Amino acid sequence: MGSRVALTVAARGPRPAGRRPPRGARLEAARTLIELQGGRFGASDAPGCLFHAELRLPLAPVKTVLVVDDNPDVGYLFSRFVRDHGYRVVQASTG
Repeated sequence: MGSRVALTVAARGPRPAGRRPPRGARLEAARTLIELQGGRFGASDAPGCLFHAELRLPLAPVKTVLVVDDNPDVGYLFSRFVRDHGYRVVQASTG
């Protein structure tokens, strides 16, 4: 599979008496949503932690946009508007 992004979250410290790590419907809902996106989710009762969770999601593919114009500034301007939204601009000045 392609590249992935991973995130690990842990709340450290002693667990208050009678407090258990999160379980149940909320974690299953999170797991289902993440798996529908091609990712993985795991939560565990790690020693010394209140809660430990790991989330892995596939990286979104970069979309390519072709800009055809004889003025290179048009491609640059278009690139400025879309590059922060997951797009890559390829410019052609001739056909």
